[in-house]
Amino acid sequence: MSSNAQSISRTYAQLLFELAIEQNCAQQVESQLESLCEVLELEVDFATLLANPFAAREEKIALAKKIFSSRLNALTLASLCSLIRTNKLELLKDILDLYKLLLDSAADTPLIKITLAADIPKEQKQYIEEQLAQTLSKTIRAKFTIDPSIIGGIIIRYENYYVDNSLLRVLEDAKKLLQSKVLI
Repeated sequence: MSSNAQSISRTYAQLLFELAIEQNCAQQVESQLESLCEVLELEVDFATLLANPFAAREEKIALAKKIFSSRLNALTLASLCSLIRTNKLELLKDILDLYKLLLDSAADTPLIKITLAADIPKEQKQYIEEQLAQTLSKTIRAKFTIDPSIIGGIIIRYENYYVDNSLLRVLEDAKKLLQSKVLI
C-alpha cells in the first residue's frame, strides 16, 4: 500500500473512531465494519461494482443505502458512502485494521458517563474530569448528559460502578426513611 493510501486510511480510521466514541457506538461500528468486509469479500461482483470508478457514484451510493440502511448504523453507512463517493472502497480493510488498533489503545482510557440536571460551564466539566482521572489514577474520557429529572447533583457510571449523588435519590431516600418511621 502506498504512503498516500496509508495516510488516507489512517485519517478515515481516526475520524471514524472519534465520531464512534462521541456517539458511544465504537464496538458496534467495529462489528459492522467487520461484517461489511466479509460481505464484500464474499460478494466479489458486488464489491467490484461499488469500487468501479466508471460506474455512476450516486447510483452506487443509492444501491449501498438500499442494501445496508437497515443493517448499519448511520455512522457506518455514512462512512461506506464516503468511501464509495471518493473511490476509496479498496481501503476498507485497512481502515478496519487501523480502527481496531485505535479501539484497543483506547481500552486503557475508560469512558465515564456523567449525568447532570443542567448544563454546566466547560471549566466545571474539566474540573470533574480532572478529579475523576486523579481518583482513578488514569486518563479518562467523559461523556456528559443532561437529565433534568435528577433535579440536582451528579450521577457517575464507570464500568460496574454506579454513584448516584442526585437530589432525586436523596429525596427518595428521605421519603423511604420517613415512611419507615411512620409505619413503626
